Amino acid sequence: MERGMESEAFYGLSARGWDGSEVSLGSFRGCVIMIANVASSCKFAESNYKSFAGLLDKFYRKGLRILLFPCNQYLGQESRPIEEIRGEVSKKYSDRFVVFDKVDVFGKGAHPVFRHLVNTKNGKGRLGNFIKWNFTKFLVDRKGCVVKRFGPSDIVKEDDENLLRSIEDGENGMQNS
Repeated sequence: MERGMESEAFYGLSARGWDGSEVSLGSFRGCVIMIANVASSCKFAESNYKSFAGLLDKFYRKGLRILLFPCNQYLGQESRPIEEIRGEVSKKYSDRFVVFDKVDVFGKGAHPVFRHLVNTKNGKGRLGNFIKWNFTKFLVDRKGCVVKRFGPSDIVKEDDENLLRSIEDGENGMQNS
C-alpha cells in the first residue's frame, strides 16, 4: 500500500473507547502512536505495561500516544470487564493510556484497525499478516504509517531507533499535545 493511501486509510479508522464512545484514529493525526493488543493475564503484561508507562513518561509531551486494545482471543487472558481493565492499567501503570473496548485481532471478526495494521508493508510479522499473541505492538509515525511491528516478547526501549526517529520527525508540527 502506498504511504499516502496507508496514512489516509489509518486515519479513517475508528474504534469504540472503553467508555463506549467512538474514537476516530484521525484524532491522533500528528502524534506518534504505539498500538498493542493487550491482556492482563498474559505473561508479557507486566513487562510491556511498565515499558509503555516509561515511554509515556519520557515522550508524552513530544507526541507519543499508546493505544491499548484488550483482547480475549488468546487463552481467555482478558476476561474481565473493560472498566476493570482500564481502572487497573490507569492506577498501576499510567493514566495516559488510551484504552479501547475489547476487540478481536484475528479471524472473521478481526477489528478493522488490526486488519489494516497487519496488511501494511511494515505491519506483517515473520510468520505472515496475522497477530501471533497478546502484546503484538505497532509503531505508527506522525503521518499514520506503520514504521515497525514488535512481537509480544519485544520490549520497546526508550532508545529504539525507530521510535526515536518517529518522535523526532515532525516534532515541531505535532498536534494533540
